[in-house]
Amino acid sequence: MYSQVERLEREQLRLLQDERLRNTISYLSEKIPFYRKRFDQLDLQPEDIHSVEDLPKLPFTRKQDLQDHYPFGLLAVPREQTIRVHASSGTTGKATIVCYTPRDIALFSEVMARSFVAAGVRPGMLLHNAFGYGLFTGGLGIHYGGETLGLTVVPVSGGMTQRQIKLIMDLKPEVLCCTPSYAQTLGEEFRKRGIGPEEISLKYGLFGAEPWTERIRADIDASLGLRATNLYPTQIEEILLSLAGVAPHYQLVVTRTGTLDDLELRAEVSERVVQSLTQNEPIGEETAHDPAMRELQAAIQRAIKGSLGLTLRVSLAMPGTIPRSEGGKLKRTVDLREL
Repeated sequence: MYSQVERLEREQLRLLQDERLRNTISYLSEKIPFYRKRFDQLDLQPEDIHSVEDLPKLPFTRKQDLQDHYPFGLLAVPREQTIRVHASSGTTGKATIVCYTPRDIALFSEVMARSFVAAGVRPGMLLHNAFGYGLFTGGLGIHYGGETLGLTVVPVSGGMTQRQIKLIMDLKPEVLCCTPSYAQTLGEEFRKRGIGPEEISLKYGLFGAEPWTERIRADIDASLGLRATNLYPTQIEEILLSLAGVAPHYQLVVTRTGTLDDLELRAEVSERVVQSLTQNEPIGEETAHDPAMRELQAAIQRAIKGSLGLTLRVSLAMPGTIPRSEGGKLKRTVDLREL
C-alpha cells in the first residue's frame, strides 16, 4: 500500500468518490464556460449530481471539443498559473494540449508512485525510464512518480538502443518503463548479444502508451526475464467454481517453445457432464470431441479472459484424472520447462 486511501472500506471509498465527483462538476461549471453551456443545454445543474450513479447524466468530452478550443480554451485556471505544457503529436490535426498546475504535477506523481507500488516496486530500487521526454507526457510523469516513491531514476529517454543496453548491464536497474514495442526491441538486442534473461537485472516492467497483445507480453517476459502478470492459482479456482460442468480440480502446466513460455490450464469436467454425454456407457475418444465439451472449453477460456485479461490454452480432463491432495500441499502448477 502507498496511500491510506487504498485501505478504505468499499463504502468509505464510494463516499469519497461521490464527494470528489460533486466537487469536480461544481468546479467545471464555475470555471469553464464550455461546460457551463453544455450543462445548460442538457438542463443539468451541478446540484443534480449526487453520486457516481449519476455519471450517465453527464456529457462526454470529445477530441473535437479539445480541438475546437485549442490551445488554452478549456483551462480551469489562468494560463499564467500553469507550470508545464504537454501535447499530443497532432498527426490527425491540431495537437491536444494539456497544461499542469503545481498541484496537478503532485497528483500525477502520486498516482504514478501508487502504480509502481501496485506492480511490486519498492523505494530504493533503480528505475530505467526509456519513455520519451518532451511534449509527450509519459516520460516526465513516470520520472516524477519514481522520485516521489524514492526510486533512483535513470532518465535515459527513448532511442540509442546500444547505450540503453550498456546502462542496463552496468547500472543493473530492477525496473524498466517504456512502450511494449521498445521493450521488444531491447529484448531482441539482448538476444543478438547472447545475453540471456538470467543475466539481466530487471524484475519489474511497466509498459504502455500503445496497444499490445498477450503474445507481445510473452515475448517481453521471455527475453527480459520479467513476469508482467502475477497469476495466483486461487484466481483460476474461483473462476472454475463459478462455471457449471467443471469440477474443482485443475492444473496449470508451464512449458517453453524456443524463448517463449506457454501456460496451459487442465480443467477436470464434472461427472454429471460426462454421464450426460455417454449415457453411462464407457467413455470413448468421441466424448472429448463432443460439441458440448468444446463449448465448455470455450466458456472457460472466455471466463478467464474476462476476469483476468489472460488468454490461456485450455484442455479438459476426464473425472478423477487430475491429482488430488494426499495430505501435503497440493501442487497446482507443473513446470515442464528446461531452464
